[in-house]
Amino acid sequence: MAEGMSMTIEKLRARVHTIMEPGDTPSIRAKMLSIFIITVIIINCISLIFESIGNFYEEMPLLFDTIEIVSVLIFTIEYLLRLWSFSASENYKSWGRLKYMRRPMMIIDLLAILPFYIASMGMDLRAIRIFRVFRVLRILKLGKYSASVNILGQVISKRKEDLTITVAMSLVLMFMASVVVYFAEHDTQPEQFSSVVSAIWWAIATMTPGPPAYQYVQPVTIIGKLAGGVIQLIAIVIIALPTGILGAGFNEELVKHKELQRKEDNDLGNSGDGRYDAAVKDELVKISSRLEKIEKRLDDLQ
Repeated sequence: MAEGMSMTIEKLRARVHTIMEPGDTPSIRAKMLSIFIITVIIINCISLIFESIGNFYEEMPLLFDTIEIVSVLIFTIEYLLRLWSFSASENYKSWGRLKYMRRPMMIIDLLAILPFYIASMGMDLRAIRIFRVFRVLRILKLGKYSASVNILGQVISKRKEDLTITVAMSLVLMFMASVVVYFAEHDTQPEQFSSVVSAIWWAIATMTPGPPAYQYVQPVTIIGKLAGGVIQLIAIVIIALPTGILGAGFNEELVKHKELQRKEDNDLGNSGDGRYDAAVKDELVKISSRLEKIEKRLDDLQ
C-alpha cells in the first residue's frame, strides 16, 4: 500500500511538473496556467502604477490590499509547486532543492513575494519601503511564459562570448578616450573635467539616448574634440554590434524551433496543421482494439 501511495505521489509530481514547466509542447492546462499567471502579473503592474498616483491607495485601500494578498498567495503556491515538483524532471533529478532554488528564475520568484512577508513581520517602515521595490520584479516572471523571451535567453546564452568581447572592447576604448579627454581638457575646463571619473561620466552621458552631455559640456581642444568624436562612434558600435549578434542568433534559433516543430508534426503523422494529443491517441488504440474483438466475435457467430 505504501508503495502504491508513493507511485501515486510520483505520478502527481510528474503531472504538476509538466504543467509548471511545459517545455516546447505545452498541454492545454499548462497554457491555461500561463495565461492565468500572466494576467495576475499584469494586474499587479497596473495596481503598482495606480498606487503611486495621487490618493488612489488612500481612497481604495481594501482593493489594493486584496490584490496584493491574493497575488502573493498565488505566486507563493506557484513557487512551492515548482520547488516540490522539480525532481520529476530528468534534467534536475540529481539537483538538491537548494541548488534548484539558486536558479535565476527561482530567485526572481522568491524576491517577488518576499516584500509581503517581510512587511508582515513588523519590520521598520523604512526597510519595508526598500524591500517593496522588489515587487517590480514580478514583471520578470513573464519571461517564463513567453516562448520569444525563452528563445532570446537561449540566444544570449549561446552568443555570450561574442557579446562579452564586443562590450569589453567598447568599454576599453571608451575608457581610453575618456582618459584622453581628461588630460586634454582638465587644464582648460578644470570644473567640468575635474577627474578621470568625471570624464568617464561625461562619456557615458554622451553615449546614452536623450540630450547628451556634449550639449552642456563641450571639449574645446583639438585632441578633446577628436576623443569626443571617437566616443560618439563607440556609442554606435555598442548599440549596433550586439544588436546584429542578437538579431542573427534570434533568427537562427527561430528557424531551428520551427524545424523542430515541423519534425514533431511529421513524426506524429500530421501534415503540420496540428498535433494529436497523447490521450486521443490512446483512446483511438482502445477503440481499435474493441473493434477487432467485436469483429472476431462476429466471425465466431458465423
